[in-house]
Amino acid sequence: MVISALALGKLTDADVATLSALDLRTVVDFRVPLETRGDGADHLPEGVTVTSRPLDDQGLYATTMEAIASKDPVRQQEMLGDGGMSSSGFSM
Repeated sequence: MVISALALGKLTDADVATLSALDLRTVVDFRVPLETRGDGADHLPEGVTVTSRPLDDQGLYATTMEAIASKDPVRQQEMLGDGGMSSSGFSM
């Protein structure tokens, strides 16, 4: 069985109990290190193995967080354009 989830660090004790009942054994974490640091550790049942396999987002997460933190709509538009990253040529 495969389960896709976001924000495992925000699970309640009841959520963890639900996962325990599913006999979850492994979590594969695809977040980039910067994202993992920002989100914090996952809250998982005892005995679950966590494997980190970050996907290369070509810096999109860091650029997006920088744009948001600027709180400047003009700067955000310069950095992200209409959804892509102008600085690297990566577009969505």
